[in-house]
Amino acid sequence: MKLTPEVLAAAQSYINPLKDRELNLRGHKIPAIENLGVTHDQHDTIDFTDNALTSLSNLPRLHRLHTLLLASNRISHIAPSIATSAPRLRTIVLTNNLITELADLKPLGTLKHLEFLTLLGNPVREKKHYREWVIWTCASSLRVLDFQRIKDKERKSCKALFVTAEGLPTALATSIEEAASAQPTGLTFTPGGEDIKADERPGQKAGAAGRLMTAEERARRGHPVPYFNPASQPHGQNIFLRSIVPSRQLSFGFIDVHPLPILNISEHLTRRKLQTDQEAPFIIGALIGTQTGRDIEIVNTFELVLRGDQNATYDGSALSADAGPKIDHDFLTTRHKSVFPALEFLGWYTYAPVPSQLHADLSEQFNTYTSSPLLLMLTPTPKEAQGSQLETLPILAFEPTIEIKDRKSRTVFAEVSWRIQTGEAERIAVDWTARGGGGEDDLTSHLQTQRAAYKMLHDRIVVLVQYVADTLDSKAPKNHEVLRALAALVASLPASESSAFRDEFSTEYADVQLTTYLSSLTKTASVLNDIVDKHILIAGRGDEAGRGSRRRGMMGGPMGSLTGME
Repeated sequence: MKLTPEVLAAAQSYINPLKDRELNLRGHKIPAIENLGVTHDQHDTIDFTDNALTSLSNLPRLHRLHTLLLASNRISHIAPSIATSAPRLRTIVLTNNLITELADLKPLGTLKHLEFLTLLGNPVREKKHYREWVIWTCASSLRVLDFQRIKDKERKSCKALFVTAEGLPTALATSIEEAASAQPTGLTFTPGGEDIKADERPGQKAGAAGRLMTAEERARRGHPVPYFNPASQPHGQNIFLRSIVPSRQLSFGFIDVHPLPILNISEHLTRRKLQTDQEAPFIIGALIGTQTGRDIEIVNTFELVLRGDQNATYDGSALSADAGPKIDHDFLTTRHKSVFPALEFLGWYTYAPVPSQLHADLSEQFNTYTSSPLLLMLTPTPKEAQGSQLETLPILAFEPTIEIKDRKSRTVFAEVSWRIQTGEAERIAVDWTARGGGGEDDLTSHLQTQRAAYKMLHDRIVVLVQYVADTLDSKAPKNHEVLRALAALVASLPASESSAFRDEFSTEYADVQLTTYLSSLTKTASVLNDIVDKHILIAGRGDEAGRGSRRRGMMGGPMGSLTGME
């Protein structure tokens, strides 16, 4: 959403708890700061939290402004003119942004009144000498950095680190200033940059689920020959582009994918293969879930209608080259609102070896629903790997970005990492699906559950006993925290070997059994009492009925009297 004068006029403006006039622009997915001049410098605080800003720039003259809240954006660049635009800034919150180089923080040193600065969640915090550089850059005005007060001792050590005795910058300060970010506009990609290595992202080893592609995999997947014949494309054009760019700065935080979307995509592909009798049918669907800040969670999917895709393959050969692919937006909106109104549209999925121009065109059609539609791509499995068990899921995630080359812009894709997120109910369901539902009776199912529980308990006890044994034999280092936890666990167990415990347990057991026995006797006596009462009642009614019949037979009617007289 662009920051238009209409948006500014409709935004909330109020007195916050600090008695400051605040302008609330949270969560509008604003890509750039603009048109703030229409506010006429009437606000002390402006809240840009949870938007899509890539640069802290283009601010008008705001002499009154002293607080900027910019958490959960994509800011990687700070304009050098920030002190001219907002000379009285005292507080800047830049939590969860994309600032990467220490030199990119240099413009903050021009703010003479800056006292509070927060840069948590930025890649720059991982840099060596980060805190010292910020303290030295912001001189004596900065008092609190990342919620930690700055002491005079720190200021002196920082000055000694970056300034020589002659008052000149040290070699370290000069090298940091020269290492400014190569993308001052805040782009989330580096055209022509080096490939990302598998070990550049902590915890993402080669072969791990949700990892980034290695250089060899990117080269292999980027080659279209094993997957389709380029001569079959409309007008002989190769639809697959070199459209994957390195992505060291991600717009998304964590991307969590639940098992249900993966199962839905696999089922959609399998069903489409059977319907069209094609090895690589074209499929497309929507990803829905929730988004909190930069973290997204994909919990479900539904299929989409692509006009003219009845016999299309993932290379797009059956689609019209003139008209291009078209999403049925009416179907998407109706399905989303009627079936999944509580979930947000996050992106879309398809089946292909690598993003292409077809996918770039489709991605632009989703911009009306979200500013950065995520692409989840199920990739074809090589034939040589189909007979073996794959260690990773053949799924890649991409974020669309804009690349400017030769004064022309085009949509390219930056690969992002993702991970599988499961709950207890999902793990049970997936395990049941993997093992298959059987016609077992309740007793067998109950016994299997009990066996699994006992086996797990036994395995855990064996591990604990082995750890204690290794500790006693000095084969494993002592971890006092673990040993204290084990001691507390053992102390919490009932002392089953104590004679007093056994006597008390036997007494309580006998009391419970006696109480149960007395209750059963009382209930049985009550039932017998009811039976006796009913028997007496029925027997009494029978006796009275028999005596009445005999009286009527002897004396009870005129015919009876006559018969007796004869």
